[in-house]
Amino acid sequence: MLNLALFWALLAGWQAQALILVGTNEPTHDPGWPAGTKDYVALSSRVQWFEGPPFGGGQWTFQSRGDTAALQKAVDAFAKIQSPAREIVLKPGPSTNVFHSGTAKVETFNWDMSVWVRANWDRLFGPMAPDFMRKHPDFGSVHPPLRLVVYVHEQGPDWTRIRVPTEVKVLDERAKPGAQKP
Repeated sequence: MLNLALFWALLAGWQAQALILVGTNEPTHDPGWPAGTKDYVALSSRVQWFEGPPFGGGQWTFQSRGDTAALQKAVDAFAKIQSPAREIVLKPGPSTNVFHSGTAKVETFNWDMSVWVRANWDRLFGPMAPDFMRKHPDFGSVHPPLRLVVYVHEQGPDWTRIRVPTEVKVLDERAKPGAQKP
């Protein structure tokens, strides 16, 4: 009987580790984010968050939408997060939401920010990672940069009016005029 109880307790713990958690714009706890992240998370433009990946979590993504002024506040707060590397990636948009949390039915958003809890990254992809993670493409790689993805589109914030601090790298992944699609 004790072995069966232990089996179910372990199974319940395994299932919890395999989840992706989703929430709306309610306050969230700080699980060990880099300094300054809480100020970004507190922005009123945030509409939803999710945490994953399965089997360990630690990557938090905050989805937001708003006007140009709201995006500028997000860029300014993003630039203040303590991280060795911060990058803004421009993509065509808007982006469609993949998760729906509770009553929030946010269909699209204009930008999202992803941040890793360092201890989770190290546990999932560092030298002491479980055997099943050793085949993952991130295994053994360095901690990824802090990333803000802005989905540029006509109805969204005017990216051309955003002032980006010099310490933040900008990568433009939008299709260039005349570029051929694969």
